[in-house]
Amino acid sequence: MVSKRYIFIFCLVGFFACLCVSLKASSNNSSIELRNAAEFYKNKQYTQALDIYEKLLVKKPRSYGLYYNIGNIYFQLNNIGKSVYFYKRAQQYFPRDKEILGNLKIAISKRIDSINSDSDNFSFLNVINYFSMNEFYIVFLIFLTG
Repeated sequence: MVSKRYIFIFCLVGFFACLCVSLKASSNNSSIELRNAAEFYKNKQYTQALDIYEKLLVKKPRSYGLYYNIGNIYFQLNNIGKSVYFYKRAQQYFPRDKEILGNLKIAISKRIDSINSDSDNFSFLNVINYFSMNEFYIVFLIFLTG
């Protein structure tokens, strides 16, 4: 007689197999959509690219690349406020990325309502913005288990 344990393991393996197949299919669709969006961007069809990136952002809300690309599109559409917002969202995941920092700096300099601040001065907020949330989580786990 087959024990409940083997049935449970069989069901669990079946569940993960189905999950892997569905993730693989959605990954292929996402990569096709990313290529389409990149092609639209390359051909300066920014609104079409923006539509695709925003749909992908709903599926993958933690993708810094999507935030970065949307920021680039808004910058090209001369919507500087939204471009700054999306560059800052991308910066939350990769705070020291040179491309994000460079584009963010350019976008901030083009804002009409920009306020000059002394960001070079040391403050607690500058330290927080230097690290990503993943890095804070790792440090937290080290202190928690240590």
